[in-house]
This record gives sequence, structure tokens and C-alpha cells, in this order.
Amino acid sequence: MNNIYNYIEQYGNNDLIDINELDALIFTRLSYVHIEDLREKLPFRIEDLNNYIDKIKISSKDKKLVNLLSKTKRFKDIIINRCKYVFNEKKVIQFFAITIILPDNSLFISFRGTDRSLTGLMEDLELSYGEIPSQILAKSYIDEEPRLKKLYLGGHSKGGNLAQYAFLKSSILMKKRINRVYNFDGPGLLDERKSVFDYKIMNYYPNCSVIGRMLDSVGEKKVIKSLKKGIEGHNIYNWEIANDKFKNSSFTSLSDNFFIANTNLLKSIKIERRKIIINYFCQLLEKRKIQLTEFKFSEFRELINSMPEITEFEKDELIKYIKVLIKSLMPEISHKD
Repeated sequence: MNNIYNYIEQYGNNDLIDINELDALIFTRLSYVHIEDLREKLPFRIEDLNNYIDKIKISSKDKKLVNLLSKTKRFKDIIINRCKYVFNEKKVIQFFAITIILPDNSLFISFRGTDRSLTGLMEDLELSYGEIPSQILAKSYIDEEPRLKKLYLGGHSKGGNLAQYAFLKSSILMKKRINRVYNFDGPGLLDERKSVFDYKIMNYYPNCSVIGRMLDSVGEKKVIKSLKKGIEGHNIYNWEIANDKFKNSSFTSLSDNFFIANTNLLKSIKIERRKIIINYFCQLLEKRKIQLTEFKFSEFRELINSMPEITEFEKDELIKYIKVLIKSLMPEISHKD
């Protein structure tokens, strides 16, 4: 299987004149590198980032990514100009963004997706009933960029949602400045309405997508092949490419089943009730110290049945939904009850 590493090795010596979908994926992934720990060194080139890499927290896959980028003509001299990091458990905020200066002096703003914290999970769930603080921060972040600069926005997972929000909630003048918005398996917005600028939004989903289908998005949609299932299919290093493009695919039955279940749940439980249910549900998760990566459906059913804040109808709808969600995210353990 060829993935993003192979693209860098094959095309790394080409000049970066016009960015393509794989360049955009690389720039969005750089927001997952803990550049906030290097704030005092900004701005710096990607080649410099590789020299600092042992001083920060980074996954082995991201470390390999930065190392490969630092050795190529296409990427090594690209500059990371600034960043912003906000994390607040009490206010339920997990936000990070970086600004990348491209060779033509345009800017690529990359928003980080959800981390593995409960705060990050709660923010994702809050998307189903209204605006979240990170969305407001995302719009504020792009508003701080120089007025005459051409912009690209991008993000993976919740980061893709932030990129969409910042674009769709911006002024007409700002929308004209933004050349393209790249959403990599991020959910859409609760109140998205069609506009003449929707063509600028590019949505990419792995064929087993769950996160990206929690809320539908406007703009162009492309389904791509992932060689992993469930939550591992959400990982960009498992997305298959052919030369300088993603390999096309179609949604799996598990992904479609989740999309239907999610749509039905949103229709059956009104927005004001979702807020009450989700807040109480997250409080129970935190109180019982349930590990989201090691859960069983029976634990969630017990949690839902113990919630005095919701009706029996809502409990039944949630239990059906959680069952489909677990099967979609972790098909290899979905038989456990």
C-alpha cells in the first residue's frame, strides 16, 4: 500500500507551485506535532523543526513524516510562522492552530483535531447541539492574519470542522481571500446552509468514516480508500494514494449504517435535550473513569440506564445509537456485550 510517505518520497524534489490534496493533508497533519512546545523558536522552517524534534512530544509516525519532509526540496524550506494553543478543562476547550507560509507567500492555516482527553471528546459531542469555544477561536485566529494574504484552511477530524466553521462564519471579503478549505474526515456544522462559496470546501472521507459523518458537510465530497477499519481508518497514515492523489472508494455498509443511526438520533432528540444528555453522560464517564479505548457496550448501556435526566424513549434511542457507534468504530470487538 502507498500512503503519504510514498508521496513525499516520489514528489519531494518537485517545486511546490500549486498545492494538491496530499500537500494539504501534510499541512493539516503538522498541527498534530506539538509545536506549542517550541513557541519561543517560531518562526522556523520544517528543516529546523526536524532538528528540534527530540525536544517535543511526537508520535513515531509524525516523527517519520517531519524527517521525510525536511529532506525534500518541496517542503524543507516551508516556514511555520505562528501558533495558538488553548486548553481548559473547566471551559471544555481544546484548541490548537498553526500558520504555514507557502512559497508564493500565501498562508495555510492548519487546525488540530481532537486529542485523547475527555475534554476533546466533550467538545466533539457538543457539536451536536451548538457552537463550541474552539470554533470561535478558529474564526478569531484567521481574522488575525494579514489582510492582503491569500489563505488556505485545513484540518483533520475536529480540525476539519474548525476550518469549515472559520470559513462559513467569515465575511464575504474573507471568503474571497480563502482559496480552498480542506476537511479531512471532520464533521460538518449543525446549521450549515448552502452558499455561493461552497465550492471552495473540499471534504475527504475514508470509506469507513464515522467521525466525519456525525454532521453532514456542504461542498465537494470525496471518499477515499483506507486499508484499516473502524477508528484506525480515521488515521491518515492508513489512507491509500496513487501517485499524487487519493485512491477513490465508496462508503462501507458500517459507515452508512452509522450515518443513518446518527441522522435518526438527531431527528428524535431535540437540540435542548441533547445538551442535557451529553453533559450528564460526560460527567458519568469522568466519574466512573471509563477508558474510551477499552469500553464494552454493556458499560455504556449501564451508564445510560442510570441517567435520571432522560426519558425511557431517549434511553432506548441512545442505546441503539451507541451499539451502532461501537460496531462502526471498533468492529473487531463489537461482539462484546
